[in-house]
Amino acid sequence: MIVECVHDRDFHNAERLKERFNEINPNALTEIIQSTELIEQEKNGVQVRGYLEIWSNLLRELSAEEFSAIYHELESRELQPDEILVNQGDRNDELFFINHGMIKTFYQKSGRKIYVKSLSGGDLAGENFFDASVWTISMAAQTESKISILKRSSFVRWQEAFPGLEAKLRAFYNRSNDVQDLLLRKGLNRRAFERYQLARKIEFQIINNLGNSMGQRFKGRLSDISRGGLAMKFHLSQKKHIRVLFGRKLHISIPIAGTPPELNVYGIVLSINPAEEEGSEYKLHFVFDTPMEQEALQQVLG
Repeated sequence: MIVECVHDRDFHNAERLKERFNEINPNALTEIIQSTELIEQEKNGVQVRGYLEIWSNLLRELSAEEFSAIYHELESRELQPDEILVNQGDRNDELFFINHGMIKTFYQKSGRKIYVKSLSGGDLAGENFFDASVWTISMAAQTESKISILKRSSFVRWQEAFPGLEAKLRAFYNRSNDVQDLLLRKGLNRRAFERYQLARKIEFQIINNLGNSMGQRFKGRLSDISRGGLAMKFHLSQKKHIRVLFGRKLHISIPIAGTPPELNVYGIVLSINPAEEEGSEYKLHFVFDTPMEQEALQQVLG
């Protein structure tokens, strides 16, 4: 009946029948996608590459139920050439599925836009989806493009029903998205100052915008430091608390030789990533409110 409505260009009833079919048979994913594509093609008068073909590699990684769960949460968006999708420094935690068109990625430095690569049908992008972080690149449409968007909040709801889905999706993303590798090869990164490897026990606590403590002190282990910030490892028993820390202001105490016996620094959590495949250890990247004086850094380094 959907086909008949489409051929008669009765798109209103075709859409209504498709939605009804979706309600009755939500797992009949192939039929749902094919009917959606048929309606779009007849509306636009353009033959487009099929959704199932575009995402065939991802389909091979997931079960039909897992792919169906993702598909039904996706939101569609169309972009015009040069329309910005995300800006460098944003905290956007969505995962973008590129369906049609080209999306350019670029790095902004000293007022210049440095091209990194273009993404096309079958590519994923989402720097802040799996780990709490900020975007290190910007993305904009290079041509007219169609994308699907998966919100992190929707994804979290599936954890009990599909406990292995996040690991599968992360593995596919890591294999297919090489933007971070390209940034390293091009010598583009967020660090404006030289970093120094340093292992030392430190303490930190969350503070509010007035600088007042908001709870207990936690212990961590310094990994490296520069005049602009530091990285440390710490244990967190519950993964859900990662995003609570992201973007928060911290007060960190670093032991030093001298008087006073510690250096107090303040700033914001820039990213938090797992330090290991399995376990409760995480690596936190922290940027200082103001660059550390060279003399203070020398005190830390000893």
